[in-house]
Parts: sequence; structure tokens; C-alpha cells
Amino acid sequence: MDPRKDVPPINCVVIGGGYSGSKVAYQLDSIFNVTLIDTKNFCEITSDIIPIISSPWSEKNEDACRKLQVLHRYYLKRANVLTGVANHVSDTEVSMSDGRTVPYDILVVATGEKKAFPFSTKQKTVSGRVAELKAFNQFLGTSKQVAIVGAGPMGVSLAAQLSEDRPELQVHLFHSSGTILPNLPDVAQDYALQHLRKCKNVTLHLAEEVTGITTTPATDAQAAAKALVSSTSNAPLSGSSWFSRLFRRNEDSSRDSVVIPEKFHLDVNHLEYEPKPVQSIVSQIYFGKRNELGASRVVATETIRDFDYVFNVGGDTPQPIESGLLSSHLSPDTHLKVSTLMQVFDHHNIFVVGRCNNLPWCRGLGSSDLQARALFRMMNSIVNSTNPKLLTSSDGLRLDRLVVPRLLVKLGNTDACGSTPWSGSMTGVNALREFIQDRGHLQREFISPIFYKQQDPARVHKRVTEWKLEDMTDITDFSHS
Repeated sequence: MDPRKDVPPINCVVIGGGYSGSKVAYQLDSIFNVTLIDTKNFCEITSDIIPIISSPWSEKNEDACRKLQVLHRYYLKRANVLTGVANHVSDTEVSMSDGRTVPYDILVVATGEKKAFPFSTKQKTVSGRVAELKAFNQFLGTSKQVAIVGAGPMGVSLAAQLSEDRPELQVHLFHSSGTILPNLPDVAQDYALQHLRKCKNVTLHLAEEVTGITTTPATDAQAAAKALVSSTSNAPLSGSSWFSRLFRRNEDSSRDSVVIPEKFHLDVNHLEYEPKPVQSIVSQIYFGKRNELGASRVVATETIRDFDYVFNVGGDTPQPIESGLLSSHLSPDTHLKVSTLMQVFDHHNIFVVGRCNNLPWCRGLGSSDLQARALFRMMNSIVNSTNPKLLTSSDGLRLDRLVVPRLLVKLGNTDACGSTPWSGSMTGVNALREFIQDRGHLQREFISPIFYKQQDPARVHKRVTEWKLEDMTDITDFSHS
């Protein structure tokens, strides 16, 4: 008999199957008894659906879907995958909405942030998601004018891609600030701004804040033509309930379909910003020249009418598990408060990675990848140390090294801009080459997974048990919370 079978396994539960959760589950699959809880059975890099929905539907779109949406079972060899919603966390187990409970020794929360359709879905299967994206792609082909709320990385990339792939479509990009891509260096901001200004069918609405939306109901024939057979998530902007009206549920249908109203009308505030004092020469040498704006005031309001669709890509609204012990660890903006080790205070076996924690940096794929790799490095050091291992601040993340984000924004098919910590600001062909390499790096482990030999269960159990008994969280850095 194999004596290893008598050793109780270390149960690691990962909540969330976005990039962060899927990456953590894959990396820890050979160490622990991993259970991944997700609302769908596949992993998808959300921002990469932009070319799929923008270009007219063809076989290339379907091929791109097959590469983008990867079944969890494909890259996980030993882990259990549970499809459902985790709605409560206790000290020892996770409860799901269907009544199932999953015990854990180590818990990783990677629930991400709320997004609006088409960047989120309630479809549980790849085939349903592909059909949903195809229906939305065909709907865009009948549209004449759309609005994009938010000029962050996703909003700017979406506007540039739609402008190139659908030249007959009028695109209006709204942003409450006077600049776009606020997390990137000024050189990248100016480059993206000049690129969008060259697009004839893109209208920039900078320093214009969208405060409300009204809709014109569609007729029965129009509603039938615009019905998308899908189940979508209606994620409102932080503090704004009106964005939930972006979709009108078709209650008469036996299927969970979404009917898009005939037209959308946006209520907009025009803002004026007070100029900030000019930087000194010494400040510009040390920090670089900064495009900073002061306080704003409303100078005018108007209603811009007759949009066929509104893309909500603004705001940063996490979706934490608010029931259970995690509810007392929420920051005012509902991010989960963690240390530089990504641990929840007083619960050193609970980690929060990705966009739902409150680490003060630019949230994106680059930071999510860094957090997932840091967590794996910490767990691996605990399991494979020759002596009992305790985590210290030196094992965690160095926030001072993350001032320049790893963030690359694609501007159509042949241009890009962004920044990386090792190169600073990047534009043009160099940024596009770095974007392609970065995407290949992020997707490699899902498309071509490597399955490692399972580590010795007895050693894993011994080292993790010793760590859980001795480790503490009050010696690590929570000063950013």
C-alpha cells in the first residue's frame, strides 16, 4: 500500500476563474488538492474579445474564440472544477449558492471586478459564449452610432479597433478627465490621443462626465431583430445605478434573453478643471513632466441622443464576497484589504489576488500575473524549505517597484502604446511587438500547459501545518489600506 494515501491532503480553494484565479489554480495544481470555483467552465482574457466583436464575423473570429476561451479542465490535471457561485466564507469552508460547501486549508479569492456586457457573461459553456459574441457582432454590424464610457485601456483600445474595423460606425468616447489612459506615462497618453484624433469616425468627449441614461423602447419588430440570446451581467459604474438599465430583460421569453432598446440617450456634464501650478525644473527632472489637473466644476449640461449601444468600460467596481468573515475586511470602495503578502489581516491562510484587492497600483493583466507568480513563489518556498518557513515582508510585493505599470494598449491592428517596468514608456512598432510577446506569455500556460509531478503529500502536509500554526499577519505591511 502507498503510505502517501494515508496523509490527509491540503485543500486549496480558489474562488474565481478569471486570469488570476486560473493562473493560481494551474500553478498550485501539483502541490495541493485544488478546487476551482467559477461561474463558467472556461477561462477567458476579457480584453482580448475586442477584435472578435469589432471585425465582421468570419471563420477567423471563431478561431480566435477557440484560442481565447480555454476549458478549465484542459490546463488543470488534478484540480476539481465546480461551476457555481461562492456566496459565503467561514473560517473553514466556502458555501455556494446551490447549497454545496467546500472545506479549505488555504483560500485564494480572485473574484475580479464587475464588467458590463459584452465583457462579462452568464454563459457557462464555450459554445454559449461563442454564440453570444457572434450575435452581438452581428448586432454591431447593423448599428450606426455607439458610445464608449471610459477612456482607460479597454475603452481606448475598443474605440481604436472599432474605428479601423467598422469605418462606417460613428464612435463617441466619453471620459470625465481631460486626459486618457491616466495610468500610463505622458508620452504614451499623448501618442494614444493623437492616434484617436486621426480616426475620422471617432469623436472624443474629454472632460465630459456621463451622469445618466435614458432609452427609447424598441418596437416589437425591432426588439425581435435586436434580441441577443444570452445571459449577461449588467455591471453598473461605481455609485451609479442607472447603468443597470443598459439592458431590458425580455420577461416574456422562456429563455434568458436580453433585448436592447432602440436608442440610448446620455446625460452629460461638461467639466472645467482648475490648472495646477507648473512643476519646478527639479520636479520635472526627478518625476518627469506630468499632465495633472486640479479640481473640476460643472460648466454646462446636455443630452446626447440616438446611440445604438453604450459600452460601459469605466470605473473600478470589484465583486467581493460580502457574506461571512470577509465582509469586515472591505475598504470603503469595496476592495478587500490585504498586506503586501496579499493576506487578509488575522487570516494568514486567506489570500486575495487580482483586481479585487486594494493594493495601490494599476489594475490589469500585468499586475494580476505578478501577484499570481508571487503567491506561487511563497507557497513553494513554504513547502520545499528544509526547515519550517514563515512568510515575512521580504517575501511579498515591492510596491515601490510598481510605479511604472506593465500595461500595453493595442491601437487597432498595427499600432500600440504602453509601458513596462523594464523599458518605461513605449509607442509604435516596439509597443506592438511587446504587446504580442506579452499576450503569448500570458496565454502560454493555458494553451500549452505543462503538467508537473505531484509533490510529496507528506512533506506538503507537514510544512503547511507548521506554517499555519506559527505564521501571523501583524508583522507585514498594511499601511496602504
